[in-house]
Amino acid sequence: MQLIFTVGLNYMNKIDRIGMIGAVVGFASLVYILANGSSLNMIHWPIEALSGLAFSFAWGFGVPVLVAYVFAVIIFIAVMFIGSSLGRIVAKKILNVQ
Repeated sequence: MQLIFTVGLNYMNKIDRIGMIGAVVGFASLVYILANGSSLNMIHWPIEALSGLAFSFAWGFGVPVLVAYVFAVIIFIAVMFIGSSLGRIVAKKILNVQ
C-alpha cells in the first residue's frame, strides 16, 4: 500500500511541475505578444505588457485607471490559469494518470 501511495505522489509532483511550466509559458507568451515591439529591455516587458493592456482597457472601454489595471491583472491570472490547466491535462494524458 505504501508503494502505491509513493508512486501516486511522484506522479502528482510531475503533473504539478508540468502545470507550472504551462503557466509560465502562457505568461511569457502573453508578455511577448503584448510587448514585442517595445524599445525597452526584455526585463521590463512584463510591466510594459501590463501597462499596455491597462491602457487598452482605459482608453478603449473608458473605464477608470484603477479598474483597467484590475482587469489587466485578471487577464494575466486567467492566462496563467489556462496554461496551468492545459499543462496538467497534457501531463495526465502523457503519464496515463486518471
